[in-house]
Amino acid sequence: MSSLLPDGVARWLGPMVISAVGLTVIFGNPVTIQALCSGTNNCAIEWVGALSGWAALGGALLTVLVMTEQLREQRRQTDFLLGNGSPDAYIKFSLEQDGEFVRWFPILEIVVLNRNRRQLLIKEFRYQSSDERFDFFVKTVETGGVRRDIPFSELIKTKYTHAYLPGKEEGQKAEQCRILCHISENGEFRHFPHDPDLLRSIHLKVQLLGEFSDAINQPVTLEAEADIQL
Repeated sequence: MSSLLPDGVARWLGPMVISAVGLTVIFGNPVTIQALCSGTNNCAIEWVGALSGWAALGGALLTVLVMTEQLREQRRQTDFLLGNGSPDAYIKFSLEQDGEFVRWFPILEIVVLNRNRRQLLIKEFRYQSSDERFDFFVKTVETGGVRRDIPFSELIKTKYTHAYLPGKEEGQKAEQCRILCHISENGEFRHFPHDPDLLRSIHLKVQLLGEFSDAINQPVTLEAEADIQL
């Protein structure tokens, strides 16, 4: 595998070079030219000359694509080293037990990682679900190991998080925030069924709206999606 070219380019580069050398030997030889072009107006050399311009164009376009991909990867690595990396988010499913009634309630967990050197504020979240009977709203926000419960979250049913993530320090791990959300079905808290046959699979897409806190606040939008069983 070439360190400079993608596998697909390197795989075809060898045969192309061999073909070019072969054509040069054949059609660059005076004896071959006389044999192929004598007595005809459709000389093979003329065809090769006409196609050479298109071949040059294709090679130039291929070079541009390879260099663009290399520059994009180089910029991503540079941003990471300088602390300008992009934040990331993902969602997962967990359970929480109700000790009084010995029941399990599903919890949606949204995890945000700030790989940028600037402080990140997550203001709120929105979602799209394949099943409109389910609703999601903030229960607890945890940043830096400190949990902050939303007062009267069962009644307010808010989607505002107001979670602050400090910027990433050089050589340190990315700061993390966990947003735990209640799940309700048709306006009532969804409890995890004891019968696995009653579970429903839904596709959930979450969008987080926030901003980098700097001299000029820069808007940030993060997205995450997953299939979960309820």
